[in-house]
Amino acid sequence: MPPVLQTSALKIGYKNGSRTPKIIADSLDLELRVGELVCLIGPNGVGKSTLLRTVTGLQPKLGGEILLSGKSLEAYAPRDLASQVSVVLTSPISVGAMRVDELTAMGRFPFTGLFDRMSAHDWDVVRQTLEVVGVDKLQHRYVHTLSDGERQKVMIARALAQEPRLMVLDEPTAYLDLPGRVVVMNLLHDLACGHEKAVLTSTHDLDLALRHADRIWLMDEAGQILQGAPEDLVLNGSFAQIFNRAGVHFDPHSGTFDTQSSGINPIFLEGQGLALIWTRKALHRAGYKVEEAWTPGCKRVRVEDQGGAYLWHAEQDGQSETFPNIHALLQRLSA
Repeated sequence: MPPVLQTSALKIGYKNGSRTPKIIADSLDLELRVGELVCLIGPNGVGKSTLLRTVTGLQPKLGGEILLSGKSLEAYAPRDLASQVSVVLTSPISVGAMRVDELTAMGRFPFTGLFDRMSAHDWDVVRQTLEVVGVDKLQHRYVHTLSDGERQKVMIARALAQEPRLMVLDEPTAYLDLPGRVVVMNLLHDLACGHEKAVLTSTHDLDLALRHADRIWLMDEAGQILQGAPEDLVLNGSFAQIFNRAGVHFDPHSGTFDTQSSGINPIFLEGQGLALIWTRKALHRAGYKVEEAWTPGCKRVRVEDQGGAYLWHAEQDGQSETFPNIHALLQRLSA
């Protein structure tokens, strides 16, 4: 299928009156298709929000071309544009004493107009949308009584009620706890692959982007964007190149960030199962480099599974001690 969103030689930034425009990024050639969840990631201040605002018409471009469903973005009337693309911004909105179904119904504006009455079909769309997003049981609740996670899902429902081909979200997980962030990212992936939407979202949750995105737009401080599957960008070193900082580096083996002080002290770890995985993480955090084979003089830690209960055995120079938990093990190793 042809792209829902396509840019050619796009230049983004800000016009400062008569002064020279501030260019944030130039020569951006991007594509986004139905069925894709694309995560836009990059360091703070590189221009991710500016890009999202530009491709949705909330901010003028400085050059190049933006096509939406094969048609120039500027050629759309406001109502027609709203039926093609919906936007969920970072800043929470104040809706006063408004119910969930009423806020969601605001997404029907492209079809009803500002003063037209909602038809039975429009209310059917609202109810179906609330059910898809998983907040149908909240439809008669007032928005100000909802949790941050519930409110964010309602905002996504409002955007979905527009029946757009493209959904654009700026940091939709910014105010949520970890379970809430996972739920929202799962929802966005389901909307893309299960409900035939093209979804573009910016995020600072690199772990969630690696887990959920079909493709990633990786934006660097020079305004360039590298595109590809998350795994490809890890394997070709793009993540490490863009996110490495003094004293911090991206570990392609774990998909996480580590300090350069990690892995100084060698230690041999053996065992199996879940306890081995978390012991390895704890040792790494404590500054140990877990070796694949034991060498003379190297500390050895063995994890013993006793049917759901665990013991940790530490050995060095013929001396052995047993510990009931990882905390006790780390305290003894550090001593």
